[in-house]
Amino acid sequence: MAARDRSRSPRTESYEDIVRLVVMRTQARLQKDWNLADTIRTKLTEMGVTLFDKTNSWHSKTGQTGRIPAFSELDAGQPIESIIQEQVMPQANGLSMSDVVLDDSQIRLLVEQLEQARAQKDFVRSDELRDELKTYGVEVFDNEKMWRAKNGLAGCIIGYAEGGATDLEITTLVVQREKARQSSDFGTADLIRNELRTAGVEIYDKEKVWKVGDGRQGPVPTWQWIQSGGDVSAHLQAQQQQQIMLSPDMAMAMGMVQVHGNDAMQAQVADQHIQDTEQAEQDQQAEQNHQFEQIQQLQQAQQLQVQQLQQLQQAQQAQQLQLIQQGQAAQALKSQKANEAAAIGTAMGQALQSMTVQAELQKQQQLQQAQLQQQQLQQLQLQQQLQSLTMAASPELLNEYQLQQLQTLTTTTTAPTTTTATTIPTITTTEATLTPELQKAMEIMQDCAASGRIPQDSEIDWLVGIREKLRQAKDFATADEIRNALRNNLGVELYEKEKRW
Repeated sequence: MAARDRSRSPRTESYEDIVRLVVMRTQARLQKDWNLADTIRTKLTEMGVTLFDKTNSWHSKTGQTGRIPAFSELDAGQPIESIIQEQVMPQANGLSMSDVVLDDSQIRLLVEQLEQARAQKDFVRSDELRDELKTYGVEVFDNEKMWRAKNGLAGCIIGYAEGGATDLEITTLVVQREKARQSSDFGTADLIRNELRTAGVEIYDKEKVWKVGDGRQGPVPTWQWIQSGGDVSAHLQAQQQQQIMLSPDMAMAMGMVQVHGNDAMQAQVADQHIQDTEQAEQDQQAEQNHQFEQIQQLQQAQQLQVQQLQQLQQAQQAQQLQLIQQGQAAQALKSQKANEAAAIGTAMGQALQSMTVQAELQKQQQLQQAQLQQQQLQQLQLQQQLQSLTMAASPELLNEYQLQQLQTLTTTTTAPTTTTATTIPTITTTEATLTPELQKAMEIMQDCAASGRIPQDSEIDWLVGIREKLRQAKDFATADEIRNALRNNLGVELYEKEKRW
């Protein structure tokens, strides 16, 4: 039962299982057993592991990462279990690749692969190896021909190219040794001297010269030259040019060339110097071209970022300009509405004032007409009374005094009453300044004032609404005139608090 349960439960591969399969695949590829290598790769894919042969790394779907060992590591005779444990132990201790500390032999192996990739102009591979070394805390200094690790290890970059140590490598390291001695860093100076000796280069401090077993040699730069900031490449070229221009006898006298038999050997040594120089120049030029390409790519990326930033700024400026224009348009519309409201209020006030004057004049005219009609009625009555008296009595019997008084009264009464002619003033507001609502309000109030009719409820509601619009437009003067006109001319009283009339 227990066995059946175990067979049904999903199996999660451990980090060590993945590393073991990766190493076994590398060994199969080294032995050209492609079928086994493909089978292992398929197995890793099923486990969720992706292999990146170009960068010598792998990644799993669970977030685990690791390094694919190089062929040179297996060729060097390092046991497979040792390679596996190098990657498993840091993971078991909870460390990342940046926490892994490589030993001297592992660092030198990666540096050798880096230099071989540079010699083959495979700069993509060399950059990958350089990044891998940085992951392990190892910095490679090409100008100094040295590498340094975060754990204190250091070493020289020499002899990895085909043909052994080059004059450029030797001269660069000799200069670095002199700089270390000058700064009292005797540990680095001894390290460089020992590694040069391992590469077959011997330094003679008293004679200020270095020599190689194949007959090459060169001067050790003075401290004054180092303090002046001399260029190593220029120093090497001048040294080689001087060797080429000198005759064999002069070169031997100056100790610049060792004699190994005859002139043919000397010529061979000189040719080798020229070839080494040309090769070093080509390598340096290729490296410079690669760096120049990287700089160009970086500049292009920066230019693209600048263009994108400029486009973003232009879009922001356009948006700000649009907002400003919208604000200006809104302010202009607000001002226009305020001016229209003020014009309506002014016209309404003038119209109401004219209507009030007209109504007052009409009342005065009606009063004068009533007085005139009453006077005419009195005159008619007196005339009738005079006529009846005249017909009823003779002139002799009439009291002459009474008759004279009656005639005098009749004359005084029948005298036409003179009134001052008044005209109703016309409304000074022109039709251009009156709105249809204002015109209608004037017509209603004029009609009610002239005819004396009682306005309808709907007309009162409408006039009250016109007054509220004027109050909202803050034209309180015209609103007050409408209120007074409604009270005086139409007999309508407004109750603001109760919102009724």
